[in-house]
Amino acid sequence: MKFDFVNGFPVIGAAVLLALYLGVAVGARLRPHRFRSEPGLESIPLVVRGLSKSIGGTCVVADVSFDVRRGRIVGLLGPNGAGKTTILRMLVGLAEPDTGSAFAFGYRIEAGVPVLSRIGVCIESPGLMPHLSGWDNLRSLWSVTGRPFAESAIDDVARLSGLGTALQRKVSEYSLGMRHRLALAQAMLGLPELLILDEPAHGLDPTQIRFLRTMLREYAASGRTVLISSHHLEEVELTCSDVILVRSGSVVLAGAVDELSTRTTSLLISVDRPDEAEALYAGVAGVTCRADGATLHLDVMSTDLADALRPLVEAGIAVRSVQSRSRLEDVYFAAVENG
Repeated sequence: MKFDFVNGFPVIGAAVLLALYLGVAVGARLRPHRFRSEPGLESIPLVVRGLSKSIGGTCVVADVSFDVRRGRIVGLLGPNGAGKTTILRMLVGLAEPDTGSAFAFGYRIEAGVPVLSRIGVCIESPGLMPHLSGWDNLRSLWSVTGRPFAESAIDDVARLSGLGTALQRKVSEYSLGMRHRLALAQAMLGLPELLILDEPAHGLDPTQIRFLRTMLREYAASGRTVLISSHHLEEVELTCSDVILVRSGSVVLAGAVDELSTRTTSLLISVDRPDEAEALYAGVAGVTCRADGATLHLDVMSTDLADALRPLVEAGIAVRSVQSRSRLEDVYFAAVENG
């Protein structure tokens, strides 16, 4: 069974949703000392320390650690099968880690912890009721949380969704992209301080993706925080302020997009002896090289052009021209595929 979460609760039916909400509320009253915040972490939306998970004897997440700071849009980037969704599931209590912990606003994420009400999540397939309108889906979902309707911010959420008058129509009449946007709107009900989205651009056309990008930027600009998983390099580069690169369940690189994009420089070098030049870089740490005719495609984990060209100069290979560029795509292939 696939679950979605909205403000800390999985979209799996109103009765179960209400029971989970009551479990959080009653658990907090009956065990007031169980949920204690970690000193120094209260101001950080998400802190992940040493998460590991094996499924069927296979390690799918290995010692993952990272922080997600307030007001940022963070992309969890990696190829299909890298462990991104499993990481997200552990962050919201859908899967229990074998080792490690995750903290939201200082509180360890576990069943019944009240801090889940400060998190909005959309993971995997959307939990929508097709016989109801978009508006009624939003209203009915919020009603089972038991929180005052005034706290739903439903008008703001409707505006952010961009569905407009389509919210008055039945969901059964929606396109795939419209359903996905409504699912994102569900996750934003109450304007949670931390929004966690798994592949939010899935099923959206280019115009809708552009709208999503604007929506997430506006959301983060209000002081809230967004964590998204994706395997689309260009969209992460255009949308996110920070990125976490995952390969085979492990974090291989993390940092601000602007900074990471300058760590790897791609060089197109025209030389007179390309095969010999390609061989010079074989086994050199932090460098990948491929010859294409008389042109070398060189990815180097450095912005020092002199260091990159030194092997060619020392070997007496003539360099006719050099073109350079720095992009997240180059970081991805250097760190994820060749790391």
